[in-house]
Amino acid sequence: MNLAQCTNNAFILVYDVTKAETLESVAGWCDQIRQSINELGSLILVGNKCDLKEERQVSFAAAAKVAEDLGIAHHIEVSARDDVNVEQAFVTILAQCLQQAQQHSDTK
Repeated sequence: MNLAQCTNNAFILVYDVTKAETLESVAGWCDQIRQSINELGSLILVGNKCDLKEERQVSFAAAAKVAEDLGIAHHIEVSARDDVNVEQAFVTILAQCLQQAQQHSDTK
């Protein structure tokens, strides 16, 4: 596979677990992304501020359902403040990009 010839768009859709309206915006963001990209596109749904347990408005299960309904293969919660799962979110989107690039290369 020649990665120099592969193109892939990666999108990390971030919502705030302490603000339900941010998860409600994800569907619109997803539609905008899918309308604007022509070929490959990798998406991951990331819930930020998972450390703020008392302020949580969005459950993990509710966000996972949104991800499933929108065809987003990966959902993860992170805490940027406490550095929880931040690296894992980037590793996940990179792995998804590489997998799609490989599949795209195999079909040529």
